[in-house]
Amino acid sequence: ELLIQNEILQQELQTNYEKINAWMQNGIANASDLDAVRVEQLKTGQRRTELTATENAYREMLSAMIADSIGEATLFIKPGGEIPVYSSLSINRPELELFEAQHDFYTSQENTVKSGNRPKIGLFVQGGFGNPGLNMLEKGFSPFYIAGTRLSWNLGGLYTQKNNLRKIGISQQSVNVQEETFLYNTRLKVTQQNHEIKKILEQLKSDDEIISLRNRIKKSAEAKVENGTLSVSDLIREIHAEDLARQDKALHEIQLLLSIYNLKNITNH
Repeated sequence: ELLIQNEILQQELQTNYEKINAWMQNGIANASDLDAVRVEQLKTGQRRTELTATENAYREMLSAMIADSIGEATLFIKPGGEIPVYSSLSINRPELELFEAQHDFYTSQENTVKSGNRPKIGLFVQGGFGNPGLNMLEKGFSPFYIAGTRLSWNLGGLYTQKNNLRKIGISQQSVNVQEETFLYNTRLKVTQQNHEIKKILEQLKSDDEIISLRNRIKKSAEAKVENGTLSVSDLIREIHAEDLARQDKALHEIQLLLSIYNLKNITNH
């Protein structure tokens, strides 16, 4: 975006350079006025060189991050500016799934401790075929079976159950505190990003009007220079003021996108 604005400024300075050159022919301007504009052209060219070098460095860094070549011909497209509303966004962070899994784990441990100390009742059936069978006085092979119920109760676990449940309860409370702290901090971040988005939207509302007014002031300055009532240095100042207004709008648009994606990242949407 800064390179785009730099190109607009270069064109603006070139136009005024040609105008002042023509004014010199008519005796309205002098060589120092032309030199002043030329200095600004050179400075703007230096700024473009700096921006291009920075962009190329980020291209190489991004190429390394995604393991793919991003050359100068690659066009970066600005994503759409859909504004998310927090009221319609739930916090969908993966950390919440971790907390839920920890709750399930400790609930399972609690059930295991309780069930391990309950009396256990079981049925059993045992059968066979022998000589003699169950009746020792009866000769010959005969089938037999024995069936019944069995009751067992490990009383030793009752002495440690209370302590074990207390430890599990402390672990559950620790997870609850971690989850509540995480949600609290996340909601604070969401609130901050929402206010940041609202602030930038308000700034963008007046950016176009500021640019329009700066453009009118610059054109008025051009007319005054042509009439000999304003110096070229004053005109250059107004040209830079308009350029700065355009840069501010470009910056606000990028800041808005950054805030939107920060909000989506915070809520995992």
